[in-house]
Amino acid sequence: MLTMRPVRRKKKKNNNSTYFSCCWFWVPRVKSGYFWPGFFLMIAMEIEFLAIPVIRVVGVTAGILTSISTVPQLLKIVKDKKANDVSISFLLILIAGLILWIWYACAKHDFILLFANAFSAIINFMVLFFKYLFRHNS
Repeated sequence: MLTMRPVRRKKKKNNNSTYFSCCWFWVPRVKSGYFWPGFFLMIAMEIEFLAIPVIRVVGVTAGILTSISTVPQLLKIVKDKKANDVSISFLLILIAGLILWIWYACAKHDFILLFANAFSAIINFMVLFFKYLFRHNS
């Protein structure tokens, strides 16, 4: 006989948030108690790396957008073969800030922050290189 009973789990605290789950499952009734074939599904749902929190999606999206923000400028410099409009002090301050973000991400073991800022630093070093390369073009 199939009966419907609530499966309640206690609050589980994570570093960033608190989860509470209460689900209803169809559970076949056995003489000795409840037999629940979806037990392994529950274990899979409880594994934290399978459940992507919204804040992680926001972080990845922000990292991608800020990382690719300098790519159009780099493409314009390569296409026009001039970089007079790019400020050298802006690039040096930005690269210094990115290096500090990379250092911070390494210390915190935050790979999203690390990869986003490393990619941004590479793109900005390329802009700096082309600024130096095309310094005599007007």
